[in-house]
Parts: sequence; structure tokens; C-alpha cells
Amino acid sequence: MANWCNNTVVFEGKPEAIEQIQQLFTAMADKQEIENCGQLPDFVEDSNGGYFFDIFQEEDCTGVFQYETKWSPNTEVLKKIAERYKVDFIHDYEEMGCLIYGKATFSDKLLTDIYLEDEDFEGYKYDEESDSYDFEGKKYDSDCEILETLLERKIENHFNNIKIQNEETEIEKLCKERFKHLTNAQLVARVNSLPDFGWDDEGVELQRRHKVSNGAFDYAFNYNTMVILKDEKQCI
Repeated sequence: MANWCNNTVVFEGKPEAIEQIQQLFTAMADKQEIENCGQLPDFVEDSNGGYFFDIFQEEDCTGVFQYETKWSPNTEVLKKIAERYKVDFIHDYEEMGCLIYGKATFSDKLLTDIYLEDEDFEGYKYDEESDSYDFEGKKYDSDCEILETLLERKIENHFNNIKIQNEETEIEKLCKERFKHLTNAQLVARVNSLPDFGWDDEGVELQRRHKVSNGAFDYAFNYNTMVILKDEKQCI
């Protein structure tokens, strides 16, 4: 028998897109009533599971749905829905039997999934004698507030780290200004035209562009020649 993962998703986007998603989830809920089994949108392959069960929506909560999945969240299915209708979403999920607790966000075509891991759950203990939870010197009747606190901290740390990584050093600022007229391909070609160890500034700028692209631009060396592996944005 499967463990059930509780999910809440909030879609955000243009009203007409949200209305289409409303119709999609209503149709899946109605179909489950008839067939008594989990549902997927017609445009999503069923090879990896991710079926929606017991879809529920409160009145006056447009674009907000609660539902269950077997064992784990179906964030990838939500991503396919969001990509099809060109919307964003926030996905909260939990299945404490398997120690699953997290939040996924999809914004500007970028998916960020942050969840608690074993060491996070080890940060608090259940006291059988007092029927309470011990966390950082305090007792809690429920672990709900503890889990929310741990996840909020993890999310904050994640985005703080991104902010630090994206902060430009003085040398990066100088190199950015120096090579701003060059596309990624032109900058790589410039590196390949220079002697070994003669492209330090170009290397700084390439690393900066790779860092701020969030994976949209990547490069590597093929023997002594630099090649572009990925370049979704022609310049940064």
C-alpha cells in the first residue's frame, strides 16, 4: 500500500491561462470520480507516474489546488503543465512517513526545488514522556512549526548563496566592461586566438558569464581548443 504525499500548488499567470488550468483540474477531478483512479493531463506521458488523486479546491481560490500523489510529489508533472500554459507555480509537499517535506517554485522557466534532508530531521527530537518535540532548547506540541522553520531557513540560505555567487568582484566588473561588445562565441574565438596563459581577463569574463547564466551558457576545452557546450543566450 502506497504512502500518500500531500500537495498544494498555486499557479500564477495570465487570467486566461489560469482559467485553462482550472478546466484541466476540474476535468481530471471529474474523471477520477468516474474511473476511481489517479489522473494525468492528456499531454503528459504516464511512464513516470505522478498521478493526481483526490483533487480538491476551495471556493474563491482560483488556481490553487490540493491533491495527493503516491509516495512522492509530482513536481515534474506540474512543470509540464506550467510550460504548456506559460505560467509559474509554487508547490508545497509533504509525506512524513518517508521524511519528505519541501517547496518547489517554477518562475521564469526556472525550477527550484528545496527540501529537508536527513540531517535536517535530525535537528529535533520527539520526547515520548512529555509527548512533545524538542528543538533548539524549546518544546513544541507539534513538529509543524519546526518543519516550517527548518525549510524557511534552507530556502533563505539557498537564495543568499545565489546572491553571493552573483555579486561581481572588481576584476569581474572591469572585464565585463572590457568585453561587453563581444558575444559568447566571439569571446571564445578570441581566447582560441591567444597564446597559452595569455587570456586571463577573457577567462574571468567567461567564468562570470557562465555563473550568471544559471546553466544557459557553458564551455569546455577539447584538447587545446575552447568549445561552447551550450549557449541559449548569445551574450550576457
